[in-house]
Amino acid sequence: MSVSPVGNRGMLSEEAERNGLMAKGAGGGGQIYMIALIFAIIVICGLMGLIYHFSQEVEEITKKHVSAQKKYEDERDKTKDAIRERDEWRRLISGSPQPLDPNNYTNVMDEAAAKLEEILKPNWVQDAQFSEDIQRLNIKKKGKYDSIGELHKDLLNELQAVIHVIPRLQREREKARKEAENIRKEKDQIRTKKDEEIRKLRNELTREQDKALEQARQFDAEKKRLTDEIARLQAEKNKVIQDFKIREARLDSEITRLQQRIEEIIKKEKKSFAEASTADGEILFTEERTGYAWIDIGKKHGLRRGTRFETFQFIKGGRQKLKGMVEVKTVEEEISQVAILDIPVKVTNPATEETYLVQPDPFDPIVKGDLIRSPLFDAEEVPTFVFLGSKLSGKLYDLPELQRKIEEFGGNVDRNVTIDTDFVVALEGAEEENPDEFRNAVQFGVIFLREEELLDFVGR
Repeated sequence: MSVSPVGNRGMLSEEAERNGLMAKGAGGGGQIYMIALIFAIIVICGLMGLIYHFSQEVEEITKKHVSAQKKYEDERDKTKDAIRERDEWRRLISGSPQPLDPNNYTNVMDEAAAKLEEILKPNWVQDAQFSEDIQRLNIKKKGKYDSIGELHKDLLNELQAVIHVIPRLQREREKARKEAENIRKEKDQIRTKKDEEIRKLRNELTREQDKALEQARQFDAEKKRLTDEIARLQAEKNKVIQDFKIREARLDSEITRLQQRIEEIIKKEKKSFAEASTADGEILFTEERTGYAWIDIGKKHGLRRGTRFETFQFIKGGRQKLKGMVEVKTVEEEISQVAILDIPVKVTNPATEETYLVQPDPFDPIVKGDLIRSPLFDAEEVPTFVFLGSKLSGKLYDLPELQRKIEEFGGNVDRNVTIDTDFVVALEGAEEENPDEFRNAVQFGVIFLREEELLDFVGR
């Protein structure tokens, strides 16, 4: 039996109201109020006891449910293990976890007997005992197997049906071994014969090698004879060269005397690069936005990357106007790309020896048709340079580095001025330290370059 707490509260409220009214009406009914309060407390205690009893029963039921659930899970695990074990036995017996069918064993035995019969079909294996055993096996194969033991027994019977073949197979193996032995002997005989042929061929090879060695000795002897002949001819050549040098020295002395005479008769002036040089090429077109231009010289002319050219044009009166400097950046077969350098170019007046800078004029830029020239480039031949003087005014390079720079650009550096000299690089004290070489350069019409001009062309 259960009592609603809401109902109890309603009853108590009504009882309290009645008690209040009675107290108010009677003026002293406290005993009735106390009885009602005690009754309410007893009811509440009963309800609490009833709730405790119900909670105990619920807890007991929960424990039983948990125990039953655990027992169910244990049984389920045992069932899974049993099913897995059953499938393993099925797989072991029939190769598949599917349910077993006794007809499968009969099919397996039929296939096994047919395979054995096919293997043992040759006449040298067949005999009466084998046929009798096969017939005996076929009696059982008409029925079904009731157990694995029966299947095992039939398998043993099949094995016994073929065991008698083993001795015959051993005899055949012995026969095959003897045949193999005969083949091996024949093979050894053939090997012996081939070894003899190889020995003969090696002897023939040895004779040919001896013959080649003899020819090599004859060749060495002939080579020594020719070497001695070459040495003799070389000695004669050296003698001829020595006589020629003596004669050449005499002619040089005569030439020097005649040059001095010519110098007395004709006074020549020293030629500057700007006056005596000719154009090596011209500007094909320019790209003002990028600062690059293209020239009509390329790989086939022997141009090298990094070569610098002066750009100039002829103006009124046949005079030359220097416009700036360009440097080769990309070399193609017949044309090359150059960068227009925004650097001043030093120019020396040969008459007054005055040096001044030519700044690139933005209002007169390098354009198509302008000519280019460089002492480091010659499409026809390798230009030859001679340094006169020993003191460099610049601090960027020493003399060996400057000479190597010229060679990197394809030029050749010589020690003395000759008729083949193209340029003389006049360093400080060139005329005082090398008066004869300086005078020869003037007489031969060699073009003079100042140190600063050369530095402009090799790049600083």
